[in-house]
Amino acid sequence: MLSENRTMNEDAVMECIEATGTLHMDHYGGRLPFVCAGAGPGYLELVRIEAGRVGRRFRVVDAGSTYGTTSLGVAHPALLSSITDVLEFGAATDELVVPERSRMLIDLLGKEGYWASQFPFGEYHASGRNSGSEGVELALAIVGAYLENRGSSERSRRDTVLVFEGAWHGWTSGAAALARPSRGGAFGRMTIPFGNEEVLERAFSEAGNRLAAVFVEPIQGDAGIIVPPSGYLRSLAAYCAKYGALLVADETLTYARTGDFFGMRDEQGPVPSDITIVGKALGAGIIPTSIVIARRHLGPRAGAAVATFDLRAFDCRVIRTVARTIAESRLHEHVSNLGTILSRGLTEIVARRPSIFRETRGVGFLHGLELQPKVAEVAECFRTHLIEEGVYLEIMLGAGERSCGARAIGRTLRVAPPLVTTIEQIETIFDRIEAGARSFRVPLHASKRSRK
Repeated sequence: MLSENRTMNEDAVMECIEATGTLHMDHYGGRLPFVCAGAGPGYLELVRIEAGRVGRRFRVVDAGSTYGTTSLGVAHPALLSSITDVLEFGAATDELVVPERSRMLIDLLGKEGYWASQFPFGEYHASGRNSGSEGVELALAIVGAYLENRGSSERSRRDTVLVFEGAWHGWTSGAAALARPSRGGAFGRMTIPFGNEEVLERAFSEAGNRLAAVFVEPIQGDAGIIVPPSGYLRSLAAYCAKYGALLVADETLTYARTGDFFGMRDEQGPVPSDITIVGKALGAGIIPTSIVIARRHLGPRAGAAVATFDLRAFDCRVIRTVARTIAESRLHEHVSNLGTILSRGLTEIVARRPSIFRETRGVGFLHGLELQPKVAEVAECFRTHLIEEGVYLEIMLGAGERSCGARAIGRTLRVAPPLVTTIEQIETIFDRIEAGARSFRVPLHASKRSRK
């Protein structure tokens, strides 16, 4: 974090602009016109780039958490004080038993572990990966190995994976194939709209015996923050158990954001899954990491899924520190309480600005503001305008057209602040979204480009 008297000077900002424009591959077809010149608890310090030159310097409240990763904000004291002494174990791979990895697994999955209510002790084991996408790849490998172990007839019969319209499970080839059939994949793909229990029942009755697995986000993220109705996830788990399909929960985005560690829960408590992928907030924005938790009888073929950086000591210390800080600081309770305020405030903004926003959805610190169609056409322009007004948000593509009478979901702003965000910062988010919505005018010739 840059201190108040140690922010980047103009020459340093210009050097950043020139290096990025020349040396950094552009994945977006044009980046946002801002340099991040510093950060602190709940805010980013930005410098406007104007015609390749340094413009005004200003602060924005962080309502995006860097793609949902900075769970504890910037430079949290618990992280700063805990991670340096573990570096001496950083070179040990998962072939060796490493104390820090063992401590982390006990803290998370042990008898009194932070995750024990979701994953009862002794029933699950875990592996690490470098991202949620890689976690999904490992989950697919585990599904494949499970079917191979059950014999060739079972492997040939169970040739389909059920996914949900608008779902996003990552960028790697197998993960992308779950959402984009043109990418190929080891299994056939069946899609249904998310949250319709009648359609779910029909899908299982028609094809349940062919399903190898079901991949589900407890709350759909890139589809526009779609929250299922009460009981839906539990019904899904029951259908999977009845028909012999593995239930894979993709908690890459939902981890720690719903008022609990996991989104696979309802009023009755945890909803069981066979495989769970956890990512993003797990690494606090410091490390790219994920964990795949599977029932103990499930695992990939020996040697087929070895990873160079499977739960290295440094990663384990970060993951462990994040989980401990969430639990000891009672951040679940904090997120649940302030999440109610966040939901209410966003609902009021939608009611006041119906020409800009169509709907808001979400729980805890994971909400979406769906844009009206004409604003969605210039979503990136609107996002830039909101940043200029002082709030940093990210854009999701939306679920698009859906089947079975479910309405299309368009581009949506994701409101997902760090878990340590204060009530004052929540109120600032409201004020600046409101100000941006009030002053925005749809440009006549704005680009219709958008990005996640």
